[in-house]
Amino acid sequence: GSNYNPELHIDRSPEMIGSYDIVMASNVINTLASVEAVKETLHQINWFLGTKGVALINYPTSPRKCKGLDLKEMLKLMTREFTSVMVENHSGTRVYYCYKMSQEQFLEEERMIQDIKNLRNS
Repeated sequence: GSNYNPELHIDRSPEMIGSYDIVMASNVINTLASVEAVKETLHQINWFLGTKGVALINYPTSPRKCKGLDLKEMLKLMTREFTSVMVENHSGTRVYYCYKMSQEQFLEEERMIQDIKNLRNS
């Protein structure tokens, strides 16, 4: 759109940039004009997440450029892209907490790390 500035936007692959524990997308998804653009953006957000990463994505009611994307369809897109999704309502705006791994996987990994630490200390 008109807010794109090549001096500010980075067009590099995640391999070049790295991964992050937290990715925030505030007032991003609602400005996209098509469902395909939303899918691609969600995929890119997921791509940048580290193994235990979480994406915080809001979806305000206004403005919304993609007219056919209601809250039910948005949740479907989120759950297709991310392993685990939680939704909260903050002052009338949906906020999605999107995780790369499930809570069960996270807890199992934490238990394994703790077991290794215990073995080292004994």
